[in-house]
Formats: sequence, structure tokens, C-alpha cells
Amino acid sequence: MRKKILIITIAAIIILAGTKIASAIPPIQLQIDPAIVKAWHDARCAKFKEKIAEKTSNLGEKYDKHLNAYNNLASRLDTLIGRLEDKDYNVVQLKTDLSVLNNKIDKFKEDYSTLFEKVDATKGKVCDDTDVTIKTKLGDIRVLIQAVRKDAKEVRTYYKNEIRGDILAVKNQKL
Repeated sequence: MRKKILIITIAAIIILAGTKIASAIPPIQLQIDPAIVKAWHDARCAKFKEKIAEKTSNLGEKYDKHLNAYNNLASRLDTLIGRLEDKDYNVVQLKTDLSVLNNKIDKFKEDYSTLFEKVDATKGKVCDDTDVTIKTKLGDIRVLIQAVRKDAKEVRTYYKNEIRGDILAVKNQKL
């Protein structure tokens, strides 16, 4: 029992002595050189601009690919309608499908142009804005990207579910 009391007393003395010594040491004040902060900010800004430029070029390439595919789809459907009309098939449903498809393609173009405008506006002010402003602008861009993806998916599903079935229905018509 005496050993335990002796150990606890020694530990308490050591802890109290350590706190007195620690409180006697003045706190260390860190001073950050503004030049280092500016260099870090400039490096971060350059990296961010490079990343946005890369993403913008990727968006442009994807836009061209999608638009070429959609325009080819619309022109092939228009050609098919012309050939089927010459053979006296009833193509009223295909004509309405073509107009709906063109409306969906126009919506895709409109959303993509809005996305490009927003990205260009953000790209120019990346280093000037605060972090909060940049994050909100990037959030807006993400929402626009989701809208563009939704538009592309709508065109694809409309072709798969509506146009293909209507083409098969026209081919099965008896003359």
C-alpha cells in the first residue's frame, strides 16, 4: 500500500512540475511569409486553369461527336421517310417522330451552349474569386452537365423505344 501511495505522490509532483515549466515557456507565434502564400495561390490557380482548359476541350469534343451522331440520325430518318413515301407507305408517325427528335436535338444544343457559356465565364475568373464563389459556380456547372447528359439520354431512349418500333411497324405494313 505504501508503494502505491509513494508512486501516486511522485507522479503528481512530476505532473505539477511539468505544467509549471510548460506555462513558463512563451507560446510560439507562427508567421507565414506572404510571398509563400502568393506563390502557393498562383501555383494552385495555374493548375486549376489547366484542368478547366482540359475539361473544356473534352466537352467540345464530346459535343461534336454527339451532334454529328444526332444529325446523321435525323438525316438518315429523313431519307428513310422519303424512300418510304415514294413506295406509298404511311409514314405520318415517322414524320412526327422526326419532328420530336429534332426538338430533342435542339434542346441538347441549347443546354450545351449554356454549359459552354457558364464554363467560359468561370474559366476567366478562377483566380479572382473566393473559394466559396468558385465552388458555387462549379456546382452550377455540374447541374448543367447533368442536364446535358439527361438530354443525350432522352435522344437515345427516344430512338430506341419510339423510332425503332415505328420503323418496324411501317415495314410490316401491307401495301
